[in-house]
Amino acid sequence: MTTTEVPVGINWRREGNQVVGTVIAVPAPGQHETLATVRYTLDQAAEVVGHLIEAIGGKR
Repeated sequence: MTTTEVPVGINWRREGNQVVGTVIAVPAPGQHETLATVRYTLDQAAEVVGHLIEAIGGKR
């Protein structure tokens, strides 16, 4: 099986009382593919941010 690396990013935005993240892949220059969309309440988003900060070595 061959492994191919594809740049992926998350576009975050706020929609009312939700934080929405759209996971986007860039398989080739000028091309974008939506892989997934996640929706969090503001409280859930705060918890996710805490996990991210811990993962990069920060403190909560």
